[in-house]
Amino acid sequence: MRIARRLRRCSYPSLGAAGRDLATWRGRPIWIGAYDALDGKILEAYSYAQARQHDFHHSMYFSPEVTRAIAEGAAGVFWIEPTGEIETMWRDDGAAPWIRHHIASQLVR
Repeated sequence: MRIARRLRRCSYPSLGAAGRDLATWRGRPIWIGAYDALDGKILEAYSYAQARQHDFHHSMYFSPEVTRAIAEGAAGVFWIEPTGEIETMWRDDGAAPWIRHHIASQLVR
């Protein structure tokens, strides 16, 4: 539930849902995703509209395998702030800077 509250608070001045998708991954516009906690490889990613459709409850749009990996700490959640920064501070201190950099390197902006 914490992530849902936090993601709803992201401020995107006068942007529609599509304008919140600040990157693409594998040719698809994305806003939020999951990454491998060991190496930062993106596992799955979704658009803002897909997340909003499920009221930002990650367990309703991430696959069961990734949801389980997130719960066990083997994966983490990232999203793209309006500034373009990769944010990972969801349950703890977030990912190391090199992991955030690796996540960003897999995205097209």
